[in-house]
Amino acid sequence: MFTVKELAGVAWAFPITLVGMLYVIVFEALGWYVYCGCYDCVAVWVCNKRIPKWLQRMWAGSFGHSVGNVAVLRYNPADPGVIPKTALKHAQVHARQCMRLGIFWPVLYCLCSFMIKLGCRRLDPIADNPLELDVRREIGNDVINNT
Repeated sequence: MFTVKELAGVAWAFPITLVGMLYVIVFEALGWYVYCGCYDCVAVWVCNKRIPKWLQRMWAGSFGHSVGNVAVLRYNPADPGVIPKTALKHAQVHARQCMRLGIFWPVLYCLCSFMIKLGCRRLDPIADNPLELDVRREIGNDVINNT
């Protein structure tokens, strides 16, 4: 059962989640994504092995992506039925961030990445984004910058 705080967070993140739902519904209808279930307020899909090459290139170097309370994780050909736990935890933290920041989450994420790209050329605009560092800190991954 959801707590009042979680329900309020889901409602606050709903505009972003709606965009994510529209995106996955289209790609699932095309047979490229497969629904896996809901895990801690996050609806999870995985890529199907039939995704086109242009979409595979978009996934290069990524384990997945989150849009509100929707997460799409990379297809694992070695074990297609298993959701990668680290990627799922990562998506869950992003969903909680969106539940706190609501419609401001994507704006803040993009603004931070843009400012890093503009002013800190030695840093990676995605990996060194404060919201990504927060996720890595929370799930216990290294946060040390390699510059």
